[in-house]
Amino acid sequence: MTNSPNNKNIRLKLWGVRGSLPAPGPQTQLFGGNTSCIEMRCGEEIFIFDAGSGIRELGLDLLKSMPIKARIFFTHYHWDHILGFPFFVPAYIPTNEFHIYGESKRRRSPKQILSGQMVFPYFPVSLDAMRAKLNFHTLKAGATIKFGEITIKTHRLNHPFDAMGYRVEYKGSSVAYITDYEHFDYTDEPLIEFVKGVDAMIYDSAFNEAEYVTKQGWGHSTWEQGVKLAEAGEVKSLIISHHEPTHHDNHMAKVETEAQEVFPNATVAREKHEFWF
Repeated sequence: MTNSPNNKNIRLKLWGVRGSLPAPGPQTQLFGGNTSCIEMRCGEEIFIFDAGSGIRELGLDLLKSMPIKARIFFTHYHWDHILGFPFFVPAYIPTNEFHIYGESKRRRSPKQILSGQMVFPYFPVSLDAMRAKLNFHTLKAGATIKFGEITIKTHRLNHPFDAMGYRVEYKGSSVAYITDYEHFDYTDEPLIEFVKGVDAMIYDSAFNEAEYVTKQGWGHSTWEQGVKLAEAGEVKSLIISHHEPTHHDNHMAKVETEAQEVFPNATVAREKHEFWF
């Protein structure tokens, strides 16, 4: 992998930044139309968060350096976060290995849940067609797991049927992934503590405050609330993500301008953009 610049240790690449469903077309070319998929690299370790439609292109990119060993973490299993999984080409190649982590839901394991979208009549082949070595692990919100010098922490997020946030720490660098979260009408002290001091926070900003008036209960937040959380948690950089499908490039460019006026280190997530933290 590329050497880290200026002692920054986590390489972050955004492969899918859209929420709800893919939104391809000329009006989303700048910010991207694929749904949630985030790649983080810590040294030689590859971590993938969510398997929305963006994971298809990530998979094609990974094929350049096989065999592949990576860990895939799911925030939850709504369609926009899993629909790319059956199209993740590296999972069909026997020499590759993936460890897959997520919550169980109503006594169904991550493996059972992901298998469910690959059965007749939804998909032409079953999960068994994936010939890579797949190792499934059940996580609970609040858990902490370690891989050598890397620590991954989890946190419960307010979303219909629940979601899970992640915090990745490696050699003094840290990134939080807080998507599919609806803010409360009170201060969420546990979440502030969870993101405290991170170098970057990717935050569910599907709406703005005016739109949110008619979207309460949908399980998503606003960029304005993302700024408040970033300020309260002393977050260094805010990445506004999980764009609503009808929010085209002009809208998102305006959001970025408005957000930077109140939080200069805010940026709107763009597909394929790469960061070091």
